[in-house]
Formats: sequence, C-alpha cells, structure tokens
Amino acid sequence: MIGGKESRLARKKINEQRKLGGSKKRFSRCKSPGSPSLAEIPLDDDPSDLVLQPHPSSNSGSTLTSGISLPDKVKKKKVHREQSPVPVCDPVRDLVNDVFLLEVDDISVEKMEKVWDHFAEGETSLDDDSLERLLIEFLILVRAAAQRQITRQQQAVKHCEKRAFNRNDTALNVTEPTSKDLVKLTELKQTVHEKYPAVGGNELSKEAGEAAVKCNKIIARIRRGASFLHPFKSILNPACEEVRKKHFMRNFPHLVENLSTATNLETLCQIAPIRSASSGANLNWRPDALSVGPVGVKCEFEFEDIENVPEEEKFNIPENTTLKEFINHLCKIYEGIEEYKEELDIQIVTPDSLEPAEWDSDLLLHDGMNLVFMD
Repeated sequence: MIGGKESRLARKKINEQRKLGGSKKRFSRCKSPGSPSLAEIPLDDDPSDLVLQPHPSSNSGSTLTSGISLPDKVKKKKVHREQSPVPVCDPVRDLVNDVFLLEVDDISVEKMEKVWDHFAEGETSLDDDSLERLLIEFLILVRAAAQRQITRQQQAVKHCEKRAFNRNDTALNVTEPTSKDLVKLTELKQTVHEKYPAVGGNELSKEAGEAAVKCNKIIARIRRGASFLHPFKSILNPACEEVRKKHFMRNFPHLVENLSTATNLETLCQIAPIRSASSGANLNWRPDALSVGPVGVKCEFEFEDIENVPEEEKFNIPENTTLKEFINHLCKIYEGIEEYKEELDIQIVTPDSLEPAEWDSDLLLHDGMNLVFMD
C-alpha cells in the first residue's frame, strides 16, 4: 500500500497523465485572462442555480453547474468513528456537533489546524487533489447531516405521539390504538410542528432531500475536472495563487459558510429538531421561551383548576435561571398557568422536607432540583 508522500507523488503523476490525455485539466495557480470560466465550459447537463459567493475581495463570481451522476467512493486516510459511520475523516466530522448540526462561528482554530494537517500532509500549500478530497468529504458530511435531521425529526414526532396518548408501551406491553386514537393521531400529524416546535420545521424533509441532491451535483462537478475547483480555491485565496496555510486559516470558515448556503445545510440547521428532542426530551421547548440548557429541573403539577398541564415534566434550562424566570417560562408553555401564577403554591423538594417559595423569587435553580406546583 502506498501512503504519505509516495501516495501524494503517485496522485500528482496521475493528474499529469490526465492533463496530457485531456480527461482532467488542472488550472494554473493564477487564472489567466484566457482561462475558461465555469460558464464557458461545455456541459452535457442542464445548468443549476447553485451559486457560491466569492470572498469579498475577489472580483469574480462562482456559479456551480449541475451534475446528476453520483461520485465514486472517496478515498479515506483513516477509519471514521464507529458511533458516526460516515465515510469522512475525523477532522471533517468534527466540523459538526454531535447531532450533525453546523455552527460556523464554532469552527475553532484548533479544528481548522486539524483539517489543514490532514489534507496538506506536511506540505506548505494545499494542492488541487487535496482540495478536491476536502471538498468531497465535506459534501458527504452535509449529505449525511441532511439524512440525520430527517431521522431525528421522525424520532421526535414518535415521542410526541406517545406523549399525546400518555402511553408508555414496552416490548412486553403494547397497547393497540383505538379508532379514536387513530383520529387523534391523524390530527396530531397535521399540527405536530405547531404544537411541538421542538421537532423542527415541517419543510425539513423537503429541504433535506434538496440538500442531498445538491451535494451529489456539486461532487459530480468537482470530480469531472480540476477547473471546477476554481470557485472554491478563489474563496480560500482571492488572489488565485497557491493556497497556503495562512490563506486557509483565514478563509476556511468563509468557504464552509458558502458551501452550507449552497447545499441547504444552513437552512437545515435553522429548522432541525432541537437538541435531545429525538430522544423525547425538551419537547416542551418554545421559541419565545427559555433556551435549552444543562440544568435539569423536574416539576410535578397538582392542579385542579388549571387544565392541559401534565402531571409531571422535566425541563432542561440555562444556568443561572431564577425561579421567577422559570415561572414565566412555564406560562409561555402552558398558557393556563398565567392567570394563576401569583397564587401558585410552590414547594421545593429537599431530601428532608418541602420548602415554600414565591413565584417571583430570585432563587437560582440548580441541576436536579424538584419543584411541586399546586393551585
């Protein structure tokens, strides 16, 4: 097996043969006035509306054309994580979080260093072949992220169904749905995105499907010829010279942002289920209420007059949240509480006793706290 610099030299020889044979042209370090643009290259397929926005200092636009054929299996340097079976290297996988959502602002210097080291392979610049591999792996990651969001939403919706029917089925005790349950289930499926915003937007499946198609098209174009790398390379280095580490570290987030927009990943991240919704947690989240955080608070509701509130619920809220802020949070989730909030009997459960508290208290809630509410 050839690896390291020998593999790099072998790839360069292959590319040179492609150049001589005309099957895959390499573009020069700096594009000359006579060099073909993407719009000038003859294509067999229909044009696509995918557009990459160039770096602000670049003078040329970058329009990606479509391609329907799927790419061959991408060459991998190392085994991917067992818990995340996506055929990409770890530095690329680490660009998204544990639920496969991308946060461009969270791409740290350390993450970019690892990506550079993996694909530059000790060289002072990123050549065309290495850039191609990087782009293809990132697009494979986006495609996997799209599929993952569909799965997460499906799982979250199933938990909403169980919640609506107050069911706790197990493999040994499965309750058959009644005719009323089926009607209720049909109504829930039509309104689940409104009743439970935590499951994500109702356009997620459509957007995810479009994302996968766009990724396939861009991959096919990248693999068709090195000239199609120019839009991406000009983002990393607007001067159209070789991509050195300083260019990469400065402009890689901009490249990721462009690719995220072009492939629908940016939209998916905005309409995806919130964290842990696929496991049945945080289904009580609302966009205008407290955000999801690391502090878990269990609530027991013993209400007689207030309706449409469960007997108990667990909330994951931000740190340094006061009891008053939490009560206002509850009022947004269960509107019936608002009218009675000043009269609520609130008890804080401790190992030894119950401690009363006022609804407008500045008491900070901590992880593992148990609250009891009575009207």
